[in-house]
Order: sequence, then structure tokens, then C-alpha cells
Amino acid sequence: MVTRYRERRRYIRVPASGPVRWTSGTRSGVCQLVDISPGGAGLRMTIRKAAPVGTRLSLLVDLSPGETWHLSPDARVVRRVPADDGHCLVGVEFTPGQ
Repeated sequence: MVTRYRERRRYIRVPASGPVRWTSGTRSGVCQLVDISPGGAGLRMTIRKAAPVGTRLSLLVDLSPGETWHLSPDARVVRRVPADDGHCLVGVEFTPGQ
């Protein structure tokens, strides 16, 4: 019997790349955008700076000199998976209405 695979994600993710500036309270840093959807994004952060699950992040993308896109003023870390290269893949969920 063939079982259908059920996608757990609500939105389709689109590959993306580029630097993202993040802040959380007094902590801040730069990470890489991996993918994005209307409901969240995948980020690549160094393990040393990777935000723990449950952390709220403000995310900014510099589009061009003087132009900034506030990707999310209040994204919540929902997943953190260490990679072998000293980085973590971090999944964030955008707050509804953002």
C-alpha cells in the first residue's frame, strides 16, 4: 500500500540568499537567508551566535545603500539544527499579521 506523503508546512518555501541582520534584546549579528515563505524563513547562523528555540528576533535585509527591508520585527525561532561546519540551520516563524 502506498502512503501519501503529507507536507507539514503551511506555505511553500522559496530558496533565497543574502545577508540578514538580526537583533534580540541586547544581542545582534548577521546571518544568511536560506529560504523564505509567507509564514517564516530559514536562516544559517554560526553555532556560537545561533538563537535558541523560542527566541524572538527582529530581522532586517539591506536591499541597496539606504534601502532596508524589515523582514520581520518579531520572528520566533521554532527550529535549530546544528550542521557539521560550525553553523546552525535556524527556522523562524513570522508573527501573524506581520
